[in-house]
Amino acid sequence: MRGMEKNSCTSCTGERRTKSIAEYDLVLVDMDGTLYYQRPLQLTMGVRMLLNAVSAKEGVSELLTVLRFRKMREKVMGQQDVDGTLYQGLALRQKMSEEQVEQIIQKWIYRLPLDHIPRFRDEILFRLVGELEASKTPVVIWSDYPTEEKQKVLGLAGIPGCYNGGDEIAALKPSPAGIFYLMEKYGVEDAKQVLVIGDRLSKDGKAAKTAETDFIILKKHPWQRKRQYKKLL
Repeated sequence: MRGMEKNSCTSCTGERRTKSIAEYDLVLVDMDGTLYYQRPLQLTMGVRMLLNAVSAKEGVSELLTVLRFRKMREKVMGQQDVDGTLYQGLALRQKMSEEQVEQIIQKWIYRLPLDHIPRFRDEILFRLVGELEASKTPVVIWSDYPTEEKQKVLGLAGIPGCYNGGDEIAALKPSPAGIFYLMEKYGVEDAKQVLVIGDRLSKDGKAAKTAETDFIILKKHPWQRKRQYKKLL
């Protein structure tokens, strides 16, 4: 694939890269919004939640719980058991038990989206990740959410995954803690030998800038990203 060729398109929005992707000692790839297009998934899940709000007795309560959870989680920077802490706060606000909150979040954030994620997979990036693995370039799926189940449905179960909310890191993006952790784990001392591929400059890009690694921020819309790939790859 052309993605293995050198490209110094440093003028492209959201990119800092000085070598071909395969020349890096470690490539970190974000999951949500990067390996699959998140906006069409959000629209799909939004429709499901609205229909549920209309038809189910607890639908409105579930909708509000999910919206508040997502908003609260965006503000979390560094702590262990990220979701567990948010469950506690939401339980008080929603006047529910923590178990009820957890069941709602597990259902709408973690379980039901798995039915739709494969439809929105970024096929170009999927092939690139496979080629990196085949060329023995260390590549890790690096995310603020658990990656295992999503990797399975995306056909990426064989790629190492790293969850920022785990005990080893306990700091969500834009903290660079996950980058430093993975650099140490894979024995990479030079930050310039690490490439971060993500979809949010405010999260993935900021973490990379703080860690002084190279990065590529992909466009959110499929047609924009395909045009971007023509310049990047």
